[in-house]
Amino acid sequence: MEPGVVIKYDATCDSYDELYGEEQFLKYDFIFNKSGVTLGRDIADVGCGTGLLYEFLKNTFKQSLLRYLCIDPSEGMIRKAVSKNPGDPHIIFLVSYAESLPITDGSVDDAVMVTVWDNLEDPMEAVNELRRVVRNSVVVTKHSKTASPAPKAFDHRFEYIGVMIDEVYVLRKRYL
Repeated sequence: MEPGVVIKYDATCDSYDELYGEEQFLKYDFIFNKSGVTLGRDIADVGCGTGLLYEFLKNTFKQSLLRYLCIDPSEGMIRKAVSKNPGDPHIIFLVSYAESLPITDGSVDDAVMVTVWDNLEDPMEAVNELRRVVRNSVVVTKHSKTASPAPKAFDHRFEYIGVMIDEVYVLRKRYL
C-alpha cells in the first residue's frame, strides 16, 4: 500500500465507522450469510481498519473466536480498533502490510481481506502471503468499478462468489 493511502486512512480513522460502517456490514453479510463462506476460529483480518469485521462476527454469529489477528498498515486505524476492544483477549493487533505478514506459515484458519485489494502495491505478493499463512480459505474483495486486475489474474483458483458493492473471491483449502 502506498504511503499516501496509509496517511488517508490515518486521517479518517475516527470517522471511518460512521462513513463506511454500514457499507462494510453489507459486504460482510453477503460474504458470510449469503455466499456460504464459513470461517474457522482463528482468523487474520488483513486490512482490519477499525475492527468492523470482528464486531460483525461477534454480534451476528456470536462466534467464539480463538484468535483474531487485526492487521493494518495504518497506526490510526489500529489505535481506533484497540479503543473499541479494550482488553479483549482474543484480538492481537499488528501494524503491517498485506505483502509482508508477520505470521507463521499455516498459522490461521482463514484470512479475510475486505476493501484492501485496490490499494495494494503488489497484489501478487499479497496473494502469496495470504496463501502462506492460512490453512482453510482466503476471502478477498475487489471494488467492481476499478481497473485493478481481479485476484483470479494472480491465482486462477480464486472462485468468484458474487457482488455486494465489491466483487467477492474465495480461495478454498483444496487449492492452498
